Amino acid sequence: MFAEYKHTISRLRSQAVGWSIGLVLYGLLLGSMYDAVTAMKGIDELLKSYPQEILAFFGGITEITTPWGYLDIEYFTFINLIIGIFAIGVCVNLIVGDEEKGLLDLVLAHPISRTRLYWGRLLAFLTMIAAILLISWLSLVIPSKAYGFDLSPIEFLRPFLSLFAISMFFSTFALLLSFVLTSTRFAGTLSGAMMVLNFLLIGLSGINPDLEPFMKFTPMHYYQGGYAINGLEWGWFFWLLIITLLFALLAWILFLKRDIRVSGEHSWQLPEISLLHRVEEGIMQVKRLIIEMVRKIKPVKMNRKEEAFDRKPEDHKKPTWFNVLLAALTFIVVFCVMPLIIIDLTDQWCNLFNGFFNSISPGVCP
Repeated sequence: MFAEYKHTISRLRSQAVGWSIGLVLYGLLLGSMYDAVTAMKGIDELLKSYPQEILAFFGGITEITTPWGYLDIEYFTFINLIIGIFAIGVCVNLIVGDEEKGLLDLVLAHPISRTRLYWGRLLAFLTMIAAILLISWLSLVIPSKAYGFDLSPIEFLRPFLSLFAISMFFSTFALLLSFVLTSTRFAGTLSGAMMVLNFLLIGLSGINPDLEPFMKFTPMHYYQGGYAINGLEWGWFFWLLIITLLFALLAWILFLKRDIRVSGEHSWQLPEISLLHRVEEGIMQVKRLIIEMVRKIKPVKMNRKEEAFDRKPEDHKKPTWFNVLLAALTFIVVFCVMPLIIIDLTDQWCNLFNGFFNSISPGVCP
């Protein structure tokens, strides 16, 4: 397992270095702006002039002059999505990515068990994410006094612990989906869409209090961001890690029972659905019956289509239209239907499309 751990670390090293450099520059840039924000005159009056919907969506924007409010709005709100998308992209290809490239069967031909391969790679991934977050933490802690942050290193560390927990939640969820869905692209897209949708729902719940009870069942409700500086909710932190471990264990079980493909993506075929399989067999039998009746009436040389009907159902090429239909329906539901439902529940039509509606019918939206 240690050999696989070292090998995975070496594979991910260049990505870790690149993202670390980017996040260090991101932290230095935003940290250096803190003095300028707190020194602004009339910033309280400026914030009061903002629309209430914007203030509610971004939550603690009114506390932007405090260290925790500034870091939450300017740093931890968006780094959550940045790290999350990167972690999902890496974790979803951790094992199944090699399978789609046709490499995993060659790796498993060596004297290494699936358990050691799985946990070696997963631990290497956790180490890489922890190292990136540690470097990001140092990029804020080291110059913090020069920026005017009167915070201790431990206080800076708390938000990164919350960030680590939520990142591991979505990345292991993506890992689990990679063993369930047809391809890593599908699993990564669905995981990323769920994370972004959860982020938008958290913001909209600040606008419409009716959504708040439902947010307790979403993972980002337990992400504290910069407000963890004032105190980390350890219960939330450990629950996210427990669910992360559960996702990892379920993915491990699926990997142990998985039939490794030589290469390429797989798909959900209709013959694997028992009811549709029986319907398809019935249709093929009816077609054979019709062909036999035609032969008795007028014997003709079988053409290629008739030869195809005589084959067994499993000899036919498995349909691919089902995959396209499923992907299209998923895209419509996630990116079209669900946003419209959210907008309708929060009654934000006029707030979001004020100019459009008033251009059609002046005065319809006050």
